[in-house]
Amino acid sequence: MGIERLTDEAAGGHAETSMPAGEIPVSHELLVERLFDTLVSGDRQAVRSFVQETTSRGVKAEALISEVFWPAYNLIDSMHRKDQMTTIAHHMATRLLRVLAD
Repeated sequence: MGIERLTDEAAGGHAETSMPAGEIPVSHELLVERLFDTLVSGDRQAVRSFVQETTSRGVKAEALISEVFWPAYNLIDSMHRKDQMTTIAHHMATRLLRVLAD
C-alpha cells in the first residue's frame, strides 16, 4: 500500500501526515470533533460536505465509519447519558449519522 502525503485541513491546513492510502490521519480526533459539532448542529448539508471532503482526500468508507463515525456516535451517546446533551440534539445527531452510515 502506498504512502500519501495529506494536508490535515481540520488542523488549519498546516500539519502534514504520512499514512497508508485510505487510512485516517493521525489527527482523526479532530475529524471526530468536527463531525460531532456538525451532527449536533443538525446541518445536513455540512455533514454531507464533511463526508465528501474526507472521502475525496482518499479515506475509504470502511475507515470513515470505524474511525470517525463510530467514535462520534460514542461521544454523542456518552454525552446524552451524562445529561450533557438534550434529547432532541441526541436524536437529531444519531438520525443524521444513521442516514450517513446507511
